[in-house]
Amino acid sequence: MSRKLTIAILDSGVETEHQLFQNCHMETYEYQPEDNSWIQKYTPPLEGHGTAVASVLVKQVKPIREDIEIISFKIFDTQTETNPEILISALRFILARNLCDVINISAGIGQDISELEEVCNQLDAAGVLVVAAFSNDGLVSYPAAYDTVVGVDVTTSLTTYQDHIYVENSMVNIGMASGNQRVAWLGQRYVIDSGTSFVAPLVTAKICGALWEGIQKEDMLSFLKNSATKVISFEMSQEPIPKLFPIKKAAVFPVNKETANLLHYAHLLPFQIEGVYATHSSGKIGLTLSSRYNDMHYTIQRIEQCDMEGIDTFILGHTVQLCQQSGVDYEKMIIDRCIAKGINVVAFDSIAHKYLTQGKMEIYTPSVFRNRYSTNKFGRLYDVYSPVLAVVGTSSQQGKFTLQLRLRELFLNDQYDIRQLSTEPNGELFGMDATFPYGYFGAVDLRDLETVEYVNYLMHTLDQKNPDIILAGAQSGLCTLSFNNLTTYNLESIKYVLGVKPDAVVLCVNYHDTMDMIVRSIQFVQSLVPCTVVAISVFSLAFENEWQAKRNVKKQVPEQDLRAFCQSVHNNTRIKCFRLGNESDEKALYQCCIDFFAEG
Repeated sequence: MSRKLTIAILDSGVETEHQLFQNCHMETYEYQPEDNSWIQKYTPPLEGHGTAVASVLVKQVKPIREDIEIISFKIFDTQTETNPEILISALRFILARNLCDVINISAGIGQDISELEEVCNQLDAAGVLVVAAFSNDGLVSYPAAYDTVVGVDVTTSLTTYQDHIYVENSMVNIGMASGNQRVAWLGQRYVIDSGTSFVAPLVTAKICGALWEGIQKEDMLSFLKNSATKVISFEMSQEPIPKLFPIKKAAVFPVNKETANLLHYAHLLPFQIEGVYATHSSGKIGLTLSSRYNDMHYTIQRIEQCDMEGIDTFILGHTVQLCQQSGVDYEKMIIDRCIAKGINVVAFDSIAHKYLTQGKMEIYTPSVFRNRYSTNKFGRLYDVYSPVLAVVGTSSQQGKFTLQLRLRELFLNDQYDIRQLSTEPNGELFGMDATFPYGYFGAVDLRDLETVEYVNYLMHTLDQKNPDIILAGAQSGLCTLSFNNLTTYNLESIKYVLGVKPDAVVLCVNYHDTMDMIVRSIQFVQSLVPCTVVAISVFSLAFENEWQAKRNVKKQVPEQDLRAFCQSVHNNTRIKCFRLGNESDEKALYQCCIDFFAEG
């Protein structure tokens, strides 16, 4: 190279008078918060981390070449958390003045900030190599996770620091051996320490050696791959992920729990419902269903009479059991008509693979399949910075999604920027941002902890939009209340809630739930993740007797009994309990959620 190699270390500052750094050319910069600037200045550091990082680097590169030049930027002092504004400012300062060839950052932040990614991209375009350590706490951290940064993590697969693992198609680029190192510290001392912070400068040293050997910066990743002890390559699916198409006018079939919400909350839909259909044997033909505010009315018609006129989309709810019980393949009948008419289909059951549409129309099913998903972060999870409110329950069929729609409506009415994760297949139809449909006949094909990782990823995508709040809802029950059969173990909901990791929870209960069930459910969710149950919602329908429970027939609970139940729940849990479907109670529950986050 025509000039000396210059390395910038962004850390807690370096004790330049340490004996290890004798005959090492080093400049130090410190941040001036008054005008967001940097000046060449030296103040003895208060934290030894940066000195340790510099010592690892110097011990590796000094034997190779004496004329190393190090520029130290003190981006933090005694605090353990890196200030993103100071980190970004230092990178911009380096970029504007073309100060170095390589940057080592053995620090980072948990939040994905666009300005930080932008300056890293600009440094990459300018030919500056950035090496960053991932955090030791297991979270995804930045800038290490960015595509234009060499992200370094530790691995137990290696035993010597001379070796490294190269990873393709992952935010983690390099794996280094995990172990103790003797590093310089403040006061002319040496200490034993370990972690990603002290293996990142080993990678920086490898890069410096390659640059001295004439390897071009644009060929550095190839060099790191070719010199690796092992290469790990994650397969990336090339299959496009289906997206919901625009809808203007739609018809709905059949009339059940999932489709009934479309009618009851039709005012929240971004499209019009032009027809509602059922089977002749359902006993619903001719009935009129109305929206929540009684301003939209829908008369149920026979599905056999649907001619597909005046619509662009057919919403096909769950029909598997209906087809089995009736002996009529309503699914095929409807899909064939839609193909003939060029009508798009939103299907709650996963059926697209069964039909050749020949480009005449689209079939969309909210789904998550393993061939569209790759675990390529070595278990690292995203930290979510937005407030998260979750709706969970003690069982199925207790109005959890109805409550989510009501909360969505109230948040939107108050001009909150809300992002929402739905577990119902009709969630996207209401404009919710993401769907993880693991409930009834859900199209989710993930195994074990993949669910936690994928839901965490979905929460991250919502968090990146910087909303005022994220709302998520679970399916069925959460706490296992019966241990007689594997079907009663709510493992999928547990994994889902671990991925959501809410700050606040609204617990939905049944009128016939025992107080022990309710208390155990509260204790369970609050021990599963660090959250607070801020309110309880009671479903107004219940079983009158054991015979009705076996037939799954519920009736309206008298108002005075509901009020007494809510009071009893409050007395036993010290958590306010509200009646679902009662206007004043729903608003009061909503206010409890607002008050919790306002106080936090």
